[in-house]
Amino acid sequence: MASVNIDVAAVVKEIRESLQLVYNANEKRKTKRNEARLIVYRALALHPVLDNLHLLEPYDYSFRKLCAIYAPPNESPSWLSKTLLGRRNDKHFTKVAQLATTGTRAKVMLILLWIIGNRLEDGIVDSLISNVCENGIRLGTALREDEAADLVKQIAGLGEAFVSLRRTIKKRLPIEKDPYKDLKLELSRDDTMLCAHTFPKHLYDVRKDPLYLLQPASATTPMAGLPAKHESVIIPENELTRLIIDWSMKNYQLGKDVRTEADIDHRAYWHAHCRCEHRTGG
Repeated sequence: MASVNIDVAAVVKEIRESLQLVYNANEKRKTKRNEARLIVYRALALHPVLDNLHLLEPYDYSFRKLCAIYAPPNESPSWLSKTLLGRRNDKHFTKVAQLATTGTRAKVMLILLWIIGNRLEDGIVDSLISNVCENGIRLGTALREDEAADLVKQIAGLGEAFVSLRRTIKKRLPIEKDPYKDLKLELSRDDTMLCAHTFPKHLYDVRKDPLYLLQPASATTPMAGLPAKHESVIIPENELTRLIIDWSMKNYQLGKDVRTEADIDHRAYWHAHCRCEHRTGG
């Protein structure tokens, strides 16, 4: 599995230093805002999903290719084009690029959050960003539980940064492999696939639980009557869910496409079966 490694301890140290500035009453508002955003980027970069992408070596090249999915028409637009043509690079993508390897991971995560969250409701996206940051701290570091809880509590107070990031996720971006471009389908239409396969199924709607696609199986508590995540196969309940899962598998190599029960691999981040040729009910 591909990953661009970062010094986790150093990233945690930087997060703590930025938190001190954010919660320092004597700091200027602009400094606090910038530091809050840096905290969020670094927390996103720690998320373990980024260590579970099945990409080709060298990994740094594969991650750079994923970063290039965000492809603004002009990386350094002139003052004239900014003012008259409205051609502005997104501020978060511009800022995150300054964080070197940490920024590479954060940018890859930000693109994935855009894919998952672009058509979701605002409150759900806010919660998604917050939870991904929390899981970056809890699951992506070796901090003691009390230390992680303290950082998570402080980061949870960065609501303004979450809202700003949500605006980026919700707007149209120059995404090279944009799955929503010219889409004619009604994304909110429920269309559960009636699948005759006998493998353990998990009927899934991304609108209800977008975090599920980013959670490792070890951090997911199975609901009563449902199989464990590493044993079950996602069956999309609607076209939006199917589109996001398809994109994640094809472009991020996240999860595994399952055709039969023999394809289930307990090492996979998750399994999905998006197109069934053996529907029930004729």
